[in-house]
Amino acid sequence: MISPVAIAQDAPVAPTNTVPQTTSVQQAAAAHPAEDPTIIPDIIVNARRRNETSLQTPVVISAFSQEQLATLNVTNITDVAKLTPMLVISPATGPYGGNLTLRGVASPSSNASSEPAVTINIDGIPLSYGGVVRMANIDIGQVEVLKGPQALFFGKNSTGGIVSLRSAEPTKTFQSQISTGYEFNAHQIDIDGYVSGPVTNTLDMRLAGRFSRQRGYFHNVAPNAAFDYAPGTDENGVRLSANWEPSDRLTVKLRGTYDDVSENGSYSASQKIFCARGVSSGPGAVPGTDDCTPNGTIVFAPIPYQQIQAITGISDYDSAASYLKVKQHLISSDISYKLTDSITLSSITGWYGIRQRVLDAQTTGARFFIGGLSSVKKNSFSQEVRLSFQSPDSPVDLMLGGFYQSDNMLVRETGVINTTQITPLSPYWSFPLRSQALSAFGQTDWNITKKLSLSAGVRYSRDRKYQYIVPPAPYPNKFTTPEVQFSNWSPELTLSYKPDSETNFFGSYKQAYKSGAYQIGYTTYNASLTNPAVTDIPAFYRPETVKGFEIGMKTLLFDRQLRLNLAAYTYRYKDLQVSRFDPSTIALLILNASSARVKGLEGDFTFSPRALRGFSINGSAALNSAKYDSPFLAACYVGQTIGGGCNALQSSTATVPSLQQMEGRPLPRAPQFSGSLGLAYESTVASDYKARFNVNGVYTSGYFLSQELNPGGFTPRRLLVDASVSVGPKSGSFEFALIGRNLSNHYYTFSGFQSPGTGSGTGTNVGVLSDFEGPVSRGREIWLKLTIRPDAF
Repeated sequence: MISPVAIAQDAPVAPTNTVPQTTSVQQAAAAHPAEDPTIIPDIIVNARRRNETSLQTPVVISAFSQEQLATLNVTNITDVAKLTPMLVISPATGPYGGNLTLRGVASPSSNASSEPAVTINIDGIPLSYGGVVRMANIDIGQVEVLKGPQALFFGKNSTGGIVSLRSAEPTKTFQSQISTGYEFNAHQIDIDGYVSGPVTNTLDMRLAGRFSRQRGYFHNVAPNAAFDYAPGTDENGVRLSANWEPSDRLTVKLRGTYDDVSENGSYSASQKIFCARGVSSGPGAVPGTDDCTPNGTIVFAPIPYQQIQAITGISDYDSAASYLKVKQHLISSDISYKLTDSITLSSITGWYGIRQRVLDAQTTGARFFIGGLSSVKKNSFSQEVRLSFQSPDSPVDLMLGGFYQSDNMLVRETGVINTTQITPLSPYWSFPLRSQALSAFGQTDWNITKKLSLSAGVRYSRDRKYQYIVPPAPYPNKFTTPEVQFSNWSPELTLSYKPDSETNFFGSYKQAYKSGAYQIGYTTYNASLTNPAVTDIPAFYRPETVKGFEIGMKTLLFDRQLRLNLAAYTYRYKDLQVSRFDPSTIALLILNASSARVKGLEGDFTFSPRALRGFSINGSAALNSAKYDSPFLAACYVGQTIGGGCNALQSSTATVPSLQQMEGRPLPRAPQFSGSLGLAYESTVASDYKARFNVNGVYTSGYFLSQELNPGGFTPRRLLVDASVSVGPKSGSFEFALIGRNLSNHYYTFSGFQSPGTGSGTGTNVGVLSDFEGPVSRGREIWLKLTIRPDAF
């Protein structure tokens, strides 16, 4: 369904690939020619790899235009979650970037080789790596969030959903823009701009860039801290886009993006959010420094890297302070050639690369406890070819295609621990991985009548993965894990009924699949080699599959003054991929749960009364239940007692329970309710100026943060309020804006983990919970922004 926020503006930016407006839009404009600006506009989406209005598309979708993203100052992928109910995007601690959760469905963010359940797709290229959440939104033209399983249209299967970003298109006329913004609390400066226009009669180009610097929004109160504020981000990005149309049959779109981000450590935005004893405990604790509450302060100890270098002999411990450095590039080619008026051949090619390096603590605290160095190098090539048939004279549309992706990745990790003295946890481990994905897909759309249509499609997927591991001495020089192969058929069936041009009822049956992968991480394998108690580490985990149903309705009412979207869904997941962290051995595994049921109701509306020009009100609500629905034994949380449910033995030789039954219990990061309400008003000021006001509130119920459902890792309900006011001439030559985000100054935790070395009594009759920590959201933001469009003067 279309997001209410996305259509709150009277004049949305033209979509990436425009198509003629629907008959209903044309009829409404003819019926009210003087009031046409107040008609609720429809946005063009590409959810089924064709240009359709959101009303025509039988898919549950939230979409956001470029203007809306700019109005709310959305500058990175993480911010998109604040606009979408049931979407949680978490910047992860550690080297693997981030995690996306939609309707409670997610993938573990601790494994570099794990396929994401919710995939980010940029300009048609699937990016199967969590680190992409750190990429800035450089000149994004549109964002579409497709909810639920997606198998057919975006290169690879996705069991949870897809966040699709499309870059802004080069323009047929010369345009330019520069925006500068300053945020007072983090002392952040942002500069964004673009130049776009024709180079020849057949070639249009666009150059966009972004520059951002900030001191940081968390105050570091650790004694003798290496930095006073975090995350202290520096960011530079550029995108070059070109559209070439040498004839009316051939279109070539090229995109090249480069993004460079650095900040003072991935853990620098983490805090202890719960302490069982009321004060921070464990090896990294210093009384009186950590208040164990998510707020504007952090406790991040200085790390003696030169001393670590001397002890370990690893010269890469060469910095005076922790850091996270990420460089990413994405090059894409989208070529479309009309073989005939009805048959089109399309090719989408992508090259993605990431270089990520982290020198960081792996816990928070006033004393250094665990630290490490890690690096990730990944190169990915993908190729999709589609052949489509669409003709106004035929009741049947066809699409056939194939997809290929090849990934090469190298992960290197090492770590140390500081108890009574600094001791290496391990020298360098290296994990080279190679994987190939191959799939074929097809779909047919049959217009049974003018009002009733049926879509049926299927994707066959085959994945091959190979990994060998290079451990440090004195272990064997190199050992391999067996090559693994997975395959799957994912069918999809959708029935759509349109009784008139302004209503669409639809129902779908969907299946999807997510590949299995290898275990990875030096802590996991180091524990298995050095600790005889660790014996249950499988080399890889199985694919995750899902199947189920959804129904929906999209309609325009009261002469197009009210848009209403409703949907209901129920899906069952098998072999759900989940993580299990053992804080005693510091080993983290990815395992397959038995099954889970995800079901819910959601809806949104936009009301734009014609009697009150320039005013609109929008809202959304979503109820979601995401629970394990069959027996599944998971690790107990630290301090969980026998009476509290920690009552299952790990093996027949074990004497102390260490497992809990998860059947009937919720998935992590799965709020039961989320809703929003927003108002927008635009009015003329004086004769040549206009002012625009926006306010939007988003409420989210509480949810557990981690797999083991530790009660200390529960983030409470929250209400986030954003507002903005902007003033500028009607010509659009410039605009001043005052933007407030999270005006309620609510700090909440994205995800988290149990603090190692804290808590006791697991599997006994008396237990003490562990401390809990994780990355915390940004607090209140006050932005002052100036946008200048020189060509509009």
